[in-house]
Parts: sequence; structure tokens; C-alpha cells
Amino acid sequence: MRIICLDLGTKRIGLAVSDPLGFTAQPVDVLLRQDSFEKDFVLLSPYIDKYKPSKILIGLPISLSGDVNSAAQKALAFTTFLKGKTDIPVETWDERFTTKQASNLHSVGMNAKEMRGVIDKYAAAVILESYLGRISPLPPGEGQG
Repeated sequence: MRIICLDLGTKRIGLAVSDPLGFTAQPVDVLLRQDSFEKDFVLLSPYIDKYKPSKILIGLPISLSGDVNSAAQKALAFTTFLKGKTDIPVETWDERFTTKQASNLHSVGMNAKEMRGVIDKYAAAVILESYLGRISPLPPGEGQG
């Protein structure tokens, strides 16, 4: 049940992947956006081939009020595009607050320049962790007190 998660930005795509059991999320890479969805897909394809996911999850950057803004519309358009390019199920997931959480990398000693190169993949991992936390039941004995 491996899942690839994408954090779509205007300049970069952050990638994260779950472990094969779907319990954890690991940041994988950051791809530089191209001038078309087709070219973005060419960059993404080797990761799909490598990880053979059962699902592709795309962060949906809706506004804090829940409105679908232009960034969310672009994410939805890319979602529709991917659905036409692969048989793998493609879903979106609310990514409000995830970039902020990923931005806390400065607390582990990364400067702004270093963060720009990795923040997107960590944001994708945060999105994926949020999703996995909602779909994965707690193991027996966990959460009981």
C-alpha cells in the first residue's frame, strides 16, 4: 500500500513516499517544475516506476477559509491530468498548514538557502503523514488508556 505524495508548487514539486505498509512517510526528492504537465510527468515517472505506488496523493492548497483558490485549481488540474496518464488512483488531500510545519526545519539548524532546496519534499511528507494518520487504524493496544 505504498503511496507517493506530491506537494505542487509553482517552481518545485516535493515528493514523499510511504513505507510499504503505509505507516510512515519519508521525504524523497524535489523536482523542478517544467513548462507543462506532460514534462512534469516525465520527471515524475521514474519515481512511479521505482516505488510502484498503489495511490498518488496530491496536496490540495485550499485557503484557510476552505475556498478553492488559484493554487488549488492548478492542483486539481494536475490531478485530472495524472488520472488520464496512469491507472493508479490519484487523490487530493487538504494541505493547509503543512508548509508551515515543514518550514520548522530552521529549528534543526538549516538556513534559509538550505531550506529552499528541501522544504517541498518535507511538506510532501507532512501531507502524507496527515493522510496516513487519518486512514490507518491504531495498532492493538495503542491509544487506549
